[in-house]
Amino acid sequence: MMPVHVAAPDGVNLAVYEWGTPAAPEVLFVHDFCSSAMAWAKQRRSDVGAAARLVAYDMRGHGSSDKPLEPGYYKEPVRWADELRAVMDGLALEHPVVVAWGYGGVVLGHYLNLHGAARLAGVVLAGAITRIGPEWSGPARRHVPHMLSENVAENVAATRAYLRGWFAQAPVQEDFELMLGCAMMVPLAARRGMIGPALDMDAALAALTVPALVVHGANDPVVPPEMGRITAKRAPRSQFGLYEGCGHAPFYEAPERFNRSLIQFLKDTRK
Repeated sequence: MMPVHVAAPDGVNLAVYEWGTPAAPEVLFVHDFCSSAMAWAKQRRSDVGAAARLVAYDMRGHGSSDKPLEPGYYKEPVRWADELRAVMDGLALEHPVVVAWGYGGVVLGHYLNLHGAARLAGVVLAGAITRIGPEWSGPARRHVPHMLSENVAENVAATRAYLRGWFAQAPVQEDFELMLGCAMMVPLAARRGMIGPALDMDAALAALTVPALVVHGANDPVVPPEMGRITAKRAPRSQFGLYEGCGHAPFYEAPERFNRSLIQFLKDTRK
């Protein structure tokens, strides 16, 4: 399916995809660092599409979206916050549930800090980063410095190792090749720019008035499961689900459980 393009306020064109049932509750998926909207294939091809209007986009520097080479396009929180709002405006999303994975939690955090949660129906945080610091870096993050290398062989090897670390059980080869291809489309400027900016969303989480579903793989080597537990404690109307036998992408490794939970969460947000 071909994307539509939405312009962020700073002029970055974002590739946005839509599936599912137009008049149903809205879900907006936000992917991780070095990934793309394709990450949500197991939701798009499931019963979730019958229960919801699904929207996903390639964040700046990723997939079919623009890839600016100036660091400021990735380091300034307001750009990420306004990027997410631009997608909601461009697709006329009135009251979406935002599903944020990994670095998508950072994007959502910047949005909540700047714009608040009044426009959201709920948030789902899947292996999401909600705080930044060396104490919150899992063992797979050791590959990230080498993913910033200009040495192509070193960069590809590190990216491959990092992606393999996402999973407690290896994905099928075709899926992994697609993931690696998407990751290698992300230029060094974007990778480097996304590393390091501070994030403090504790106050935004504590102020959430919408429901939150926090899910985390028990074997996540990128974002420690303890971050998910703390996130769930911070958000007043939250529930926490630990996915045994899963790594950093529980929606991929346990799609049936995740999809059931997402459908139920959508129902709960409409009560």
